[in-house]
Amino acid sequence: MQELVNLRKICGETLEKLGGKHKNLIVLDSDLGNQLYSLNFAKSYPERHFTFAETEELILSAAAGFTVRKKITFVCAEASKLLGKAGDILRNAIIYPNLNVKILLTGCGISNIEEGPIKCSFDDLAQLLPLPNLKIFSPADQHDLRAILEFTVTDYAPTIIRIPKLPTGNYLDQNYLFQPGEPLLLQRGDQIALVTCSGLLNEVSAAAKELGQKGISAAVIHLNSLKPLNENNLANLLSQYEMIAIIEDHFQRGGLTHLVGAAMVKSPNQIFTPSKLIPIALQQYPESSRYPDALTRSGLSSKAIYEKIRDAWTQH
Repeated sequence: MQELVNLRKICGETLEKLGGKHKNLIVLDSDLGNQLYSLNFAKSYPERHFTFAETEELILSAAAGFTVRKKITFVCAEASKLLGKAGDILRNAIIYPNLNVKILLTGCGISNIEEGPIKCSFDDLAQLLPLPNLKIFSPADQHDLRAILEFTVTDYAPTIIRIPKLPTGNYLDQNYLFQPGEPLLLQRGDQIALVTCSGLLNEVSAAAKELGQKGISAAVIHLNSLKPLNENNLANLLSQYEMIAIIEDHFQRGGLTHLVGAAMVKSPNQIFTPSKLIPIALQQYPESSRYPDALTRSGLSSKAIYEKIRDAWTQH
């Protein structure tokens, strides 16, 4: 059985290491020191760590101020609170003036469902993808996360890094090189492409394995760079498959399904046929429950993903 790794812990360890290399790197925290392990950074560099409790408006205003004073500013935040309480400040004080603020965003998707739907963010991509200047990354595993953080710390741009709450497997190796905009082919296949990002990768990989055992060859493609995204390369990659399934724990409108569909439509080399596309996404707010139960009820468990794709394949 594949080892599962806590990416939030990897995030904290990597931030601490980067803090030693970059003396102008600071961390602003919204009471997530124990969740995103930013306490590691706080212990090593207490003069560069600032806690703002649950005042998301203030933390983003402070981030803007630090950044114009040449600091590399990382913000630790929960998606539902940051986008719900401080979305206007994020747009107007950071993204619009194109400030070099890096936001480590946790709680995207269904992962916080045991704390209730209001603690989850099912529409973060719908809010963020349309905004100019902003970059959005969604790491596949620990190697991808380290590479993205290494890239981000020297790249000038407002940036969102979506940090999965739940442990994930290892899909890459230590020699992996992050390439912004390029889709990641994590598992080869010939017939169906399963496209996803971050939180559901373990479920999608398990579904692909089950499809393979039934004689259906499925590739797994992970979009770790949602913005920028090389749409031509993605469309050319997807054009090799007879069917494409897009799996996300985000509402279907405005999320990964729209992003991939837009790339396919724009490509001059791809004839887009809606019957070729299978969206598997949230259709309504999940109820509070245990995470595995929420996945099953939302049709996002590996079993549910496998069954939907298998049925679509046998009918096509």
